[in-house]
Amino acid sequence: MDPSTIIMMAAAVIVLILVYSKSPHAAGRELNATGSLILEITRRMVAAFTLAGLIQAVVPQELILKWMEKPPVYEV
Repeated sequence: MDPSTIIMMAAAVIVLILVYSKSPHAAGRELNATGSLILEITRRMVAAFTLAGLIQAVVPQELILKWMEKPPVYEV
């Protein structure tokens, strides 16, 4: 794992502990909301990655590289 992932996970755990210490009911409610959001986003990401893979298989690689090229920078 990269350091930014570890930092974000640690921050999430710390905030969860703080919220739980203030209101256990609120922490549980928010964890349920987090789970629902993860399920909703996961379905969309699977569809998006599938579509991207299929497009990459159909569109020639040269065209993709042309689209991804940086536009020329003109200096004055």
